Order: sequence, then structure tokens, then C-alpha cells
Amino acid sequence: MKDIEPQSERPVVLKRRDFRPRWNSPRADTPGYARAIIDGLKGVNFAANILVLPFGQGSPKHDFGGEVVVVSLTGEVEFRVQEREGEQRYLLEPPDLLYLPPGVTYEYRNVGMEQATFLSIAGRVDEWPARARYEGVEGEVTVHR
Repeated sequence: MKDIEPQSERPVVLKRRDFRPRWNSPRADTPGYARAIIDGLKGVNFAANILVLPFGQGSPKHDFGGEVVVVSLTGEVEFRVQEREGEQRYLLEPPDLLYLPPGVTYEYRNVGMEQATFLSIAGRVDEWPARARYEGVEGEVTVHR
């Protein structure tokens, strides 16, 4: 898949035939956390990627310093978000949307009976590419390239 330059002055289309899932997300080799990222489009202030979750799989708890918008594409995904009042759960089914403010800790899991996918749109933070902190991973990692 070709790299999309931020600040492109031309429209960019990424076709399904060009999707190349990468299965190297933080802790993706740990049972229960197998998931893939399909690198999507990048602009000046965002990165949009598709996440692929096999049945029963999810992510470890993590936080990201920018805003995130999630759009459910297929299946059922439960997000567990740490809020002031405690953990809140949000079940997403197509075409549900979820907004995650900067700095909240969250995790997600495919709770349906089939593969699930969602679009993750991450907003720019002070430093780009953005860095995230994952439970069980030392240091910060780049997720949205």
C-alpha cells in the first residue's frame, strides 16, 4: 500500500483491493489481543485506519493523547472506557459512532459471533505521529502512522 502524504492537495481513494492488514499491533501476539490494522488515509490533522477483530479478540487497555472517533462497520464491538464515574461500556453495531476524548483509557473486544471491523479516526495531537500507552507494553508506541 502506498504511503499517503499528509497535506495532499489532491483527493485520495484507497480501494478495498489495496487493503493490507498488518497483525503487529501492540501485544497482538498475546492470546485475546489478536487484531489487525489496515493503514488508511492521513491528512494534516487526522489518521483514519480500519481495525479488524477476529471472534473474541480485542485490545489491551490503552490511551491516546488525541480525539478518536470510531465508526462500527461490521459485527459487534464493546468498548470499555474509564470515565470519572468509573468504567462505562458501549456496545457498537453498524453504523454506530463513538467519540473518545483525549487521554481517556479504553479497551475494546469483539463480542459478536463473527469478525468485527471498525473505522478509527484519530485526531492530531501536539506531536505527530501520535503515541499511545498500552497496558503491558513498556514505553509509548506509534499506532496511527
